[in-house]
Amino acid sequence: MTPAAALLLAALAASPAASAAPGAPIRRFGLFVGSNDGGAGRVALRYAVSDAEGLAAVLGRMGGVAGEDAALLTGPTRAHLAEGLARIRERAARARAAGSRTEFVFYYSGHADESGLLLGREKLTYGELRDAVDALPADVRVAIIDSCHAGSLVRQKGGKRVAPFLVDASSAVKGYAFLTSSSADEVAQESDRIRSSYFTFALLTGLRGAADASGDGKVTLTEAYQFAFQETLAKTEQSAAGPQHPAYDIHLAGTGDLVMTDLRAQTAGLVLAEDLAGRLYVRDVDGRLVVELRHPAGKPLELGLEPGRYAVRLDTGAGMLEAQAVLAEGKRLVLSRGDFGAAPPGEPVARRGGEGLRHVPVQFSVWHPVSLAGDGTPVSAGLSINLFYGRIAELRGLELGAGVNWETQRMAGVQLGLVNVVEGEVRGVQYGLASWAGGDATGYQAGLYGHVGGSFVGVQEGLVGIVRGEALGAQLNLYSQAASLRGVQAGLVNVAGPTLGGQGGLVNVAGSVTGVQAGLANWSSGAAGMQLGLANVAGSAWMPVGLVNVADHAEAPIGLFNWVKDGYRTVGAWASDVTPLQLGAKLGGTWTYAVLAVGSRPSSRTDRWFATTGLGVHVPFERWALDVDLLSGQTLTDGARDRRIWHLQLRPQAIIGLGRGLGLQLAPTWNMVVGQDGQDADLALLPQTVTRNGNTTRRHFPGFAVGLQWQLQGS
Repeated sequence: MTPAAALLLAALAASPAASAAPGAPIRRFGLFVGSNDGGAGRVALRYAVSDAEGLAAVLGRMGGVAGEDAALLTGPTRAHLAEGLARIRERAARARAAGSRTEFVFYYSGHADESGLLLGREKLTYGELRDAVDALPADVRVAIIDSCHAGSLVRQKGGKRVAPFLVDASSAVKGYAFLTSSSADEVAQESDRIRSSYFTFALLTGLRGAADASGDGKVTLTEAYQFAFQETLAKTEQSAAGPQHPAYDIHLAGTGDLVMTDLRAQTAGLVLAEDLAGRLYVRDVDGRLVVELRHPAGKPLELGLEPGRYAVRLDTGAGMLEAQAVLAEGKRLVLSRGDFGAAPPGEPVARRGGEGLRHVPVQFSVWHPVSLAGDGTPVSAGLSINLFYGRIAELRGLELGAGVNWETQRMAGVQLGLVNVVEGEVRGVQYGLASWAGGDATGYQAGLYGHVGGSFVGVQEGLVGIVRGEALGAQLNLYSQAASLRGVQAGLVNVAGPTLGGQGGLVNVAGSVTGVQAGLANWSSGAAGMQLGLANVAGSAWMPVGLVNVADHAEAPIGLFNWVKDGYRTVGAWASDVTPLQLGAKLGGTWTYAVLAVGSRPSSRTDRWFATTGLGVHVPFERWALDVDLLSGQTLTDGARDRRIWHLQLRPQAIIGLGRGLGLQLAPTWNMVVGQDGQDADLALLPQTVTRNGNTTRRHFPGFAVGLQWQLQGS
């Protein structure tokens, strides 16, 4: 039985304690799981982990989940998830015993199929998940699953797809609610524009206050789900994957309603006044879309946000307006219609393609707004020449400058200047000391500093290259960064999100790598394919190859020292025909491991010590395992290292389980002792074959080994 299954069964075996008394203090627990890796054959997600982080943050600030009662798991295995549930169950049981009312929120964002959650190369079935959540000692258990085919979870117990939530049924205070982002036969979708999944983004927007239909400063489960359903469906109706219908299975009883967030908690508040009407977009200082909603006139609405500076855009249907909002801790800022002005030119609005811009064939500027255009109004130009600083709305051709070239909307063509800036999208070439693309870019960007605010398809080279979205081509820089990369990075330092192609540099850092990382040091917080370097660190790696490999999960690590959290780790003692006593450890992943051992062979003439290293293959069966070791040993005689005598050994072992991680080792061996420079060591107990070639002697002989090994917890 695997450790993950054992933990799940342990959670199921314990019956939940009796419900808390009415009026008892409330203790809310949360387990938030994000997994971008869905295993072989599935494209890595980009926003599953950040979605889990976002929900954990919102429920931590406004949802009553204290830091010590929350757990965030990124890229977990089955064992990690089972451990997380076990820890939450233990804390909830203690709180229940102390007389508290306990509530539990579980959130998962990642890959899934019709039968369960896909955790990298492992699966947790919906049945296992439901049973484990149901067994938690909580008065209310809410599970939110944002994944493809998630509706299969609720369909098992009668859940069905409906547009309105339970608006006409009794509200919930005890029981459970399973909410999913999609129905059983649908895919869940995520968007680069909002940098999130549609469902989780809508849910977060609702929990921040947009779903507060009653206006009481609280968002209930009913309000949050209804808002998320409507927004998710509206945004996916015209998508390539088709409309996405969230679903639910709910069994709650009692009076009142389950409050998910309270806007009166200690956080900053942004109040949208009743005279605002239209669709609002709230972005933080990094340009990340935090909230998007349609606000009807005649009713104020409060949003709970973190303190900071925000840009608020209002699409009235007739045009785009903008206001700046600076929110302070514990204070509320009211935005009314009078606080908005015209949005800066060049920002993405409903009109696209340059409509409304005056087109000029040639534009010449000394220092903006001193130019041929005369009045400084935004123009679209075919040829733009700037002496010191030129600024136009759109370039459709060629721009040359000795100083700064600046487009406030977009560029399609070639920019050659000391500094090139395009606030919107770029289609073409930027070449200069520094180049900046605020939106998506396709083409070639070169300079000491290159920046792309969105996704990038092409080549970027220079001292520093940064891509905020997805880089499909290549980055060739001293320092490279990409939120996601599918091509190649080559430089001294490379940083990327999910990386499907490869990284090559002195130091490589990535959130997730599906291809190859090659460098002196490699680090990946997500899943890596192959890592090649002196030191490799990964959340999950298929084959890290290096002197030191560290990972939460690894299939086939190859190195001198491997530390895999859920891998194959043993310590043991054994005797053989060569060494009467040897102590050692096996450190590896699912299939391969490294061997480190020391042993002694005392005799009347001289004491001989052995320092042994090697690689092994682990093949587990139901009650036993087969380990095959290829070992190389260096001898030490009288405390001095003898560089001229080596002991090589092939050792297939049968590992017979004795219980509690203890195993019996039984192994035949094949040995070869090589002596160089005229040195020789006769270590054989059984018949041997001796060959000599000049000053080199080789001894071949069979042998045996028997011992005990103990598999460490977590293996």
